[in-house]
Amino acid sequence: MEYGGNVFLHIPAENGTMVCEKLTDGAAGGYLNVVAGKSGGSPTFSLDMVTSALWVDGTLAVSNYTARYTGGYNRGNAAIKVYGTFTPSAVDNNGKDCFHGCEMQGGSFIDLSAKAAGWKNVAGWGGSSADGNKTTTFANNATVGILLGTRKVKSEEKIIDWSSAVPANREGLTFFGQFANGRRTKLKVMDDGLYAPKKGFIVVVR
Repeated sequence: MEYGGNVFLHIPAENGTMVCEKLTDGAAGGYLNVVAGKSGGSPTFSLDMVTSALWVDGTLAVSNYTARYTGGYNRGNAAIKVYGTFTPSAVDNNGKDCFHGCEMQGGSFIDLSAKAAGWKNVAGWGGSSADGNKTTTFANNATVGILLGTRKVKSEEKIIDWSSAVPANREGLTFFGQFANGRRTKLKVMDDGLYAPKKGFIVVVR
């Protein structure tokens, strides 16, 4: 589905993918809006925000959320509940990540395969028309995978920097990194972020 104005999502969209982008160069990007007290989406519904903003005050559940929108107009204090994969791919001209805040559910993934350094769980956009949720959080006791693609992760490298918004429930969270070849590695939960494990070496004496 594509659209060129404001859409109010008040009922569950149970399956498929909604692509939100302006249809012509002259059209406004618009908002996808879930108002307070209402719900939209479902754990099998995916959302691809290309050139449109989010305004989320109600409950929005998605399987996959791809954040491509680089503008500064996201609004609403609610978090998007992500059951599949969150891909924070939008980066503005100042190098700041642009996304609406998510709550990652157990069994979900964050795709950081295109990131070259530690990713911040707080979006960098701001301004008078950008007072929405900027923080990625995690459901209690969730196990969340971090997709690393073909990245060459160094020993004890910081994968996620959450020093600006430390998850209060971090002690109950479990994370693993997953590479493009399917290999997994357990990640370390620290007060200031999420780290790759320390890589040791073995001395063989003959």
